[in-house]
Amino acid sequence: MDQFFHSEGKIMQFLSTLADLVMLNLLTILCSLPIFTLGAAVTALYDAIGHLQQGDGSLYSGYFQAFRAHFRQSTLLWLVCFSALSAILYGLTYLLSGSTASSLVMVMLFLLAVWCMVLAWAFPIQAQFSHNAFHTLAYAFVCAIKYLPRTICMVILNMLPAAICLLNYNIALQFGFLWVLVYFSAAAYGNRKLIPDLSSMIPQ
Repeated sequence: MDQFFHSEGKIMQFLSTLADLVMLNLLTILCSLPIFTLGAAVTALYDAIGHLQQGDGSLYSGYFQAFRAHFRQSTLLWLVCFSALSAILYGLTYLLSGSTASSLVMVMLFLLAVWCMVLAWAFPIQAQFSHNAFHTLAYAFVCAIKYLPRTICMVILNMLPAAICLLNYNIALQFGFLWVLVYFSAAAYGNRKLIPDLSSMIPQ
């Protein structure tokens, strides 16, 4: 019985990891509130998740160190991604509001899918390699294509809240506490597990 509840036991490890994910989720939401800092917050989250999975470093002080260290490039990366998404959604809305050919709508949907795929890799790569925003996006695109099955799983994890919101807004509200409490850090945890060793592919 004592061994069951030992700090190294699976139950206690799970509870400890869950507590860390809750704290990281709340930190990320708080640090994302000025919206333009979302990129730095997510990059710091992936950095902290990496340390959590490796079991090294001070998790929370490491989060803020990564936030400061990656702030400039991660913010630029987020602004580029946000601008691209805004353009795609604007074009899609414009096309859907008129009688434009469905082929153009399909092009916009394809671009949206590519955006989701690249975004899934961009911030994890930025957290590991600290390149400038445009190099990070290029590497993210290559990884998204090269590891397509993993990419699909990552996109599903990332976009699940948005998909639920579009399908049933009431259900999304009912599970809203999960998004605030743990979902984003848990998704990052799952994504980080899916990402292979990229050190041979991406230079430091």
